[in-house]
Amino acid sequence: MLFKYLFALLLLPVAACQKQAPVVNLEQEEGEASAAQISFAALVTRCNMEFALPPGFRFAPGQATDGLDYEATLVAENGGLEVRIALRCLADAEVDYQDPHSSKPAPEHIYPLLYTAIVQQIASDPYSASGGFGENSLGEFHADWGQMSLLQPKPEFGGAHQAMLFLAIHRRAAADAYMVFLFDDYAAVKDQIQTAMASLHFVEMANDSTAPDPAAPDASAEINARENRIDTQATAIPMH
Repeated sequence: MLFKYLFALLLLPVAACQKQAPVVNLEQEEGEASAAQISFAALVTRCNMEFALPPGFRFAPGQATDGLDYEATLVAENGGLEVRIALRCLADAEVDYQDPHSSKPAPEHIYPLLYTAIVQQIASDPYSASGGFGENSLGEFHADWGQMSLLQPKPEFGGAHQAMLFLAIHRRAAADAYMVFLFDDYAAVKDQIQTAMASLHFVEMANDSTAPDPAAPDASAEINARENRIDTQATAIPMH
């Protein structure tokens, strides 16, 4: 019953969230933003987030899939990396849960379960261990929680891509955000992944406890450890 509810929540349409005035930059060399870009920009704002189109990428509309609906796609100009972004405003999450033996879970508290449910839907073999974010990594995104896994995508979700990096971040009273990085050769797209990863984050608030401390002695070590973990896991991905 709970898994059925979780999967239904993944496909929820988004609605109004906390309204701020974050930075949303979707301009491309072709000229005016498309309707899909304008819609995504509005969604980013409603989710209390900021987004800037990273250099070396073009914007494409999202799609509905059996595993995870996503609202935006970033395609690397060299064709080696595709990034899918899905945003879920917590204000729009309604729990349809009927169980006389337990209380209805609150949308604010189920983000770890959603993460697991999505992985089961989009990964063909979740063989790689996932890793949670430390304090400084969370500070990069102004998030309260974060998780990341390196996986093999199901063909119906990832197409011809052999591997994917799945990242989720959560902020209380704001949104859950997911980024799926699809690729074949990790070494060739490592820098592009880092560039794209930095394109989306929650709005920094006054007295933000999630903000990174630039004076923290372990900040660079933590981030390097995160990247080294991805490097190690990527070498274990079986390519077909």
